[in-house]
Amino acid sequence: MNAADSAPPLPAVHTIGLTRTYGAMTALNSLDLTVMRGDLFGFIGSNGAGKTTTLRILATFLAPSAGQAKVLGPRCRDWRRCRASCHRLHAGFLRRL
Repeated sequence: MNAADSAPPLPAVHTIGLTRTYGAMTALNSLDLTVMRGDLFGFIGSNGAGKTTTLRILATFLAPSAGQAKVLGPRCRDWRRCRASCHRLHAGFLRRL
């Protein structure tokens, strides 16, 4: 057994206190979430629960008002730079099926 085999698995997604406000309205309130690599996770909730806001923050389309978010690595400190590097990684996507 080598050191890589004994190391704990790293999370694919990890948020601490993730918050997004729009003026007086809070769209996402202090989300703590960990999704481990290889896990399947779904967002289920009523309208206005913060599902889309969370995904936009994780995809770097939107900056959080407070808290931290990590996706496959270190947390993003400069959202413009993270967004630019994130988009360089994408090969493409389907607009219509």
